[in-house]
Amino acid sequence: MKFLANNLYFLRRSRQIQQAQIPAVLGFPQSSWSNWENGKNNPDIDTLISISNFFEVSLDDLVKTDLQASGQVIVDKSLPKKSKIKPLLERYPELLSNLQKTNPELGQLLAEMCESIDQLRNAR
Repeated sequence: MKFLANNLYFLRRSRQIQQAQIPAVLGFPQSSWSNWENGKNNPDIDTLISISNFFEVSLDDLVKTDLQASGQVIVDKSLPKKSKIKPLLERYPELLSNLQKTNPELGQLLAEMCESIDQLRNAR
């Protein structure tokens, strides 16, 4: 995972995302992200997969390729396009209500995650 730390920093900065925003959305401590970006330690495989999905880069490229030096164009895809989220937003109150009835703890977690996503969207 020679390139991981630099790639995490490059991907985040190329999308103008603050260091605390990614952990808030993906659900891990901000200090972990800082340690990964600084090369102090590495995330587990499940977290690596979440990060690669978030940035829409292959897991292979994330850990084995110097993305900045490779000249790959990094398109701002850090947040879903409006066309993808509109149907979900329309159903959000209904889905959240159902979830809170069946599993209040999970419903609260989803509400907090959505709030973090809104903060990310507004930060752009």
